[in-house]
Amino acid sequence: MATPNNKKNTIIKAFAKMCQKINRVPTIREFQRETGYTKDNIQYYFGGIGSLLEESKKKYPKMFKNCLHDVLTQDNVNRQKKDIKDY
Repeated sequence: MATPNNKKNTIIKAFAKMCQKINRVPTIREFQRETGYTKDNIQYYFGGIGSLLEESKKKYPKMFKNCLHDVLTQDNVNRQKKDIKDY
């Protein structure tokens, strides 16, 4: 039987993997569809998706390197504008 701490860590890892896979923060519905973890699971263990995101980023920072949530800096936006302009 999974302990609460193990389940919490499993949810964190699944969330980080999904963020890495889709290069952005998923909605709760997307996360549920992909992993089976429900909104109730997220609220019980984290209080909300924002806390899950923060804990995931602390535990797996490299998995969020290209996550859209973290890459929308002005430098990256300017770089993308330049790339788009070439088309």
